[in-house]
Amino acid sequence: MTTVTMWWKSFYGNEELSLPLPTGWDTRVVRMSAPPALSDEDIERRIQAPIGCAALRTLVAGKRSVCIAGDDITKPTEAKRLIPAVLRELH
Repeated sequence: MTTVTMWWKSFYGNEELSLPLPTGWDTRVVRMSAPPALSDEDIERRIQAPIGCAALRTLVAGKRSVCIAGDDITKPTEAKRLIPAVLRELH
């Protein structure tokens, strides 16, 4: 058996989780690198001009309502920075 260890339960203690994997598996541990920081203006620009799909304002054109879902404090997303930009785009 090969054991891979990772962090889990972010914001709830950051515990290690060890996963036993079969010896014959070709396993590699790939660590994420920290993404570059985005300014509020960068966020605004990216919401206004998404890659690979139509702009949000185009997708909601003619609609009477929308639903905005955001994650909670157990995730590292800064919804307090994203949601205002989304609301401006919807308005």
